[in-house]
Amino acid sequence: MDVHDLYPIMILLDNPKKGEESLDFVGKIRVFDGFHTGKMMELFVKVKQQYCENHQSVQVLFILSPNSFEKPIWNELDAVTFKESACDLN
Repeated sequence: MDVHDLYPIMILLDNPKKGEESLDFVGKIRVFDGFHTGKMMELFVKVKQQYCENHQSVQVLFILSPNSFEKPIWNELDAVTFKESACDLN
């Protein structure tokens, strides 16, 4: 076993609507960057889900960036959505 296999992935997600039923979550993931720095890194994540009635399944979209949610890149990332035909991919 390689020492890098021992690093855990820590995930913290929050339902921003609290008591209401929500299909979107936001949070942070801490992962080991084994490709570039060899250090732990933090990724900001938004998770969207969509129920596909015709397949009775759920599709999940993860949007990740090392930039905090206040950075301008999130204006573009927030525009990412499911295609109308996404449910036909199953």
